Amino acid sequence: MRFTLALAALAILTSLGGADAKKHKAPAPRTLCPAKEVACPILGSTTYGDALAHHFSSENKGVTGVMAGSGGYECIDTNEALDSCGGCASTGEGQDCTKIRGSAGVGCSEGRCVVFSCQPGWKPSLSGSKCIRARAAEDRTPTASNDSRAGARRHLAGRLARPLSH
Repeated sequence: MRFTLALAALAILTSLGGADAKKHKAPAPRTLCPAKEVACPILGSTTYGDALAHHFSSENKGVTGVMAGSGGYECIDTNEALDSCGGCASTGEGQDCTKIRGSAGVGCSEGRCVVFSCQPGWKPSLSGSKCIRARAAEDRTPTASNDSRAGARRHLAGRLARPLSH
């Protein structure tokens, strides 16, 4: 009976130690943004320089210094954000898809800009990542077609001016 009582007391003490061990575990470090989002410095903010330095630091990306709550950054999903596709556009790592020259409809998919439509006179590239100028036959300038007609007239006039040799 004494042995059973000692064993029960030992089990209780062990279980209490386990509960205390869980309470004293080091908390997980706080992060600035939810999962899948990146803390991008806000261009033009008063703390942009500090936020930029923190963004490019090789140390832990936890919450320290300027990033501990005084602002200077925004949380962005760089896999889908139009204005920071593929990385923070404010740091030069990503691209602002809305600024693709000649584009009318764009998106960001898996961190890459996708062009859906282009402005008149432009067409999507084969890769779908930019717009290229469309060069159609009917888009030629009137002077270019006049020049080619004038050349044809000169050619014919020259042939007619020569005497025919039989």
